[in-house]
Amino acid sequence: MMAMECMIAAPAASLFEAGQLMKLGVKEIYCGILPDSWVEKFGDLDLLSRRQSVAAHFKDWGELRVVIKEAEALGCRVSLTLNQRYTAVQEEDVMAVARMFESAGGHCVIVCDLGVLLALNRVESRLGRHLSVMGNVFNSHSAGFYEELGISRVILPREMTISGMRRLVAGCSGRLEFECIVLNQKCAFIDGLCGFYHGVGVPHDPDSFS
Repeated sequence: MMAMECMIAAPAASLFEAGQLMKLGVKEIYCGILPDSWVEKFGDLDLLSRRQSVAAHFKDWGELRVVIKEAEALGCRVSLTLNQRYTAVQEEDVMAVARMFESAGGHCVIVCDLGVLLALNRVESRLGRHLSVMGNVFNSHSAGFYEELGISRVILPREMTISGMRRLVAGCSGRLEFECIVLNQKCAFIDGLCGFYHGVGVPHDPDSFS
């Protein structure tokens, strides 16, 4: 069996936070940003990134550029969360944020909206594409579908068991990366199943998800 390299990805919302995490050996920072242009149109809720509250976002591109530069010097990557599902009215603004992030030297975007994913492909963006937990990938067929659309990493749903993850990974091409969320202090159904499954209760056989 091929050995799998593991790394830690962690959220940051400021230069100080990112610096401390990278000193501790974190190899990937993920973050959100709330540009003024977005806030003026759509407000400062988590409609752009699902990073909840203003405090969870970078406030300007200048600080984020510094983080990206320092990360590259330390062999660390920076990913931007664009992992909501957007309206047609919002898509142009979402893509503007993605272009800005790419021009700043960013490495990857975390997405779940098919329209945004297809738009990134149309403009031949160099940004890596990671599928958010909102993508609800519970089996290798779903993972393969997103891989064909340019996804290089799948962030697995919080609801999956370790045995379910193992089966899913074993059924995939071998080219995909996978990520799982280790710390979870929120509702178990906060991601793709919230609003569909919330309040029903956990099924008797969690492995049925996989």
